[in-house]
Amino acid sequence: VVILGLLAFLVYVVTHYTPFGRYFCATGDNEEVAALSGIPIQKLVIGAYTLLGTIVVLTSFMQTTYAGAPTTTVGDLMEFDAIAAYVIGNTSLKSGRGTVMSILFGAQIMTSPLNGMTLLAVSRK
Repeated sequence: VVILGLLAFLVYVVTHYTPFGRYFCATGDNEEVAALSGIPIQKLVIGAYTLLGTIVVLTSFMQTTYAGAPTTTVGDLMEFDAIAAYVIGNTSLKSGRGTVMSILFGAQIMTSPLNGMTLLAVSRK
């Protein structure tokens, strides 16, 4: 929970108080206009993927620590859960608008039924 809170705060600060965050939101709103206004789209995309890769590495370390051993199937089929949490958090798929709290809320909505079914020993199949 502490790591999630620190990471959420870091993402909030980066997206609200840095040029990278403003450029990121502007590019999400309209990429053509962002490029015409002088935003370096290629560098922005590389920076966004670098940030994503860093978060994925942190997540994989945490998952490996939780499981006790590395496996090749950690994170399989979690892409849909991530996209669903994003959309449930009332964030548009195309625009650059959205908040950290809304995405965390969407993730909580996605996680609660799965956790409840696990506690009740309900099969996912």
